[in-house]
Amino acid sequence: MFAVTSADMQRIEETAFSQGILAEDLIKTVGKGIASELITRTSQRELIAYIGKGHNAADALVTASLLAAQDWRVQLRLAYPPEQLRPLTHKAYESALQNGARVLSEAPLQVKGLILDGLLGLGTNGEPRAAIATLCEEINTLSASSQSQCIAIDIPTGLDADTGIPSPHTIRADHTLSIAVLKQGLLEHCAVNHVGTIQRIPVKELPPPAHSDIALIENSLHQHKRPFDFHKGQAGSVGIWAGSTGMLGAACLCAEAALRAGAGLVTLYTNAKHYPILATKAPTPIMVKPLSHQREILETKHDAYVIGPGLGSDIEPPVLWDMLENITAPTVLDADALNCIAKHAKQHLIKSHHILTPHPGEMRRLLKGAESMTRRDIVQQFCTSYPSVLLYKGARTIVSSKDQSLWINATGGPGMASAGQGDVLAGAIGGLCAQGISPLESAKQASYHCGRASEIATESALALTALDTLAALPKTLP
Repeated sequence: MFAVTSADMQRIEETAFSQGILAEDLIKTVGKGIASELITRTSQRELIAYIGKGHNAADALVTASLLAAQDWRVQLRLAYPPEQLRPLTHKAYESALQNGARVLSEAPLQVKGLILDGLLGLGTNGEPRAAIATLCEEINTLSASSQSQCIAIDIPTGLDADTGIPSPHTIRADHTLSIAVLKQGLLEHCAVNHVGTIQRIPVKELPPPAHSDIALIENSLHQHKRPFDFHKGQAGSVGIWAGSTGMLGAACLCAEAALRAGAGLVTLYTNAKHYPILATKAPTPIMVKPLSHQREILETKHDAYVIGPGLGSDIEPPVLWDMLENITAPTVLDADALNCIAKHAKQHLIKSHHILTPHPGEMRRLLKGAESMTRRDIVQQFCTSYPSVLLYKGARTIVSSKDQSLWINATGGPGMASAGQGDVLAGAIGGLCAQGISPLESAKQASYHCGRASEIATESALALTALDTLAALPKTLP
């Protein structure tokens, strides 16, 4: 999903209005979409909606009205007296009251359900006025101290929609529901702690642009539905070179992720001394092959390869160079493979069918001057210099390749800051590549679905493990 500026979005809306589409109808469509999304996010059936004056507030009020009609406990917290609401907003307010929503005159002590930010929308800039700023602080206090989730409509109040720069009172949302078309500011790194995860609410009357320099990764795997008579030979084979003393778990995580991502056959190559452990540790469907010499990896053809997770000092650089030069199938280069390339200055061996998955430390070793660049500049510089697909890890993982948009992933969360998550990601990319999905699309979709799996698995951001993400991965896939 390509992203737009505020001016671009205004033009999209003006085009819709010129075609006879009514603002009131759009508000109803958006409210229905938001209500449907909120129902999936909590079992508490409680909502406090914070309401400004404009159409962003109208979206929130239509949502509140629909949920109140479904016997949710809905409360409204108004920034201004009702008589100051814009006409369509006031109409939605009256409907919400008729359906059972109640107005709160004071800040609630706690919230167990959802907090909905409908204070300010896209058309506002700069520091919020005092009435809005006070409620922003109230929302942030409640959200930080209760079991609630804060949901922002379109963009968190106080955040610049184009630059992503927050004002001092900006809402810290757990999730942002971007309406119709994604706004560029949501994808800026400086906005991460205010935006949270991003879900788009589609509105067919407001179509997205055909292209932009920055875009949000969305689920596209439903386009790869398998026919009923599909068999494992068509699902592809993945060869994985991973694991070493003390890091055999990385190999197992990577191999199982490739299998769970849909690969038909996964072979895990390991030095012979590790075979007795991996043969019992790896899941039964995974073939574990001991190597008498590492060049044996080149003797079996696979549809995709993953090289590097937990490989440590077991990696033999000359064998890696041979693999980079002679294997033409999509190849994920992760962890110790990346460090080996950087250490020996072999970046010239990087090819278009390679997928590199560095975290910031590895990237600083791969790309000279990276420590002084922004994340976007790093990706653009690397993709200009090298022909591979790059997946640059972080709170907003960026996926791109030469002459491509910067694709931003907004799934996942801080619970993924734990060992092994990158091994799962590398394996998932390999598993998707083996099925014939392009390297760029495999990297995008693996990033998206690993993040979604972590969201599904999360009971606590402090307790999420790579095993939890791995177990939840099939629940995100078609």
